[in-house]
Amino acid sequence: MHFGANSSFLIDFYHLSEYLSSASNYCAPNDEKNWTELQKQNMKDGLVGEVIKQLKKHMDEAESNVNHTCSAAFCYNYIMRRQGQFNHKDAIVNDLSIGSGKIESGHRSVIQKRLKLPGAWWLKNNAQAIASLRALRANGNFEKYWSSGISVTSHQHF
Repeated sequence: MHFGANSSFLIDFYHLSEYLSSASNYCAPNDEKNWTELQKQNMKDGLVGEVIKQLKKHMDEAESNVNHTCSAAFCYNYIMRRQGQFNHKDAIVNDLSIGSGKIESGHRSVIQKRLKLPGAWWLKNNAQAIASLRALRANGNFEKYWSSGISVTSHQHF
């Protein structure tokens, strides 16, 4: 079973904020807090391109200093490698969590509760499949997924 085509991933906003905060040390050394808050708001508003533009601007400035490791480059690369995983705007509109608190709690109570049974062991593909099924059930989408008419071409034994 493959759930990838029927799901999407959202980067934890707190984790993203750590990268932005680190970049602010270089991008706005005299106004780190305001720069970080502006970039966080841009991400929440779906203006990922604006954040990328700001980071790129400071990366270009850093190229002249070969002895400096630009924290903006780390943040820029982090965002660029995860294109399409920053749709915080839709999550907020749909009253979905964008932070780690509920996610970490859900990981313990939904995923680990099933995968970490005493004596249990999993192949990587099977663990991913059962984790996806558990998440579907916890989100109230289990029946909707199975009744959606999506063809399942292979069967996994859990």
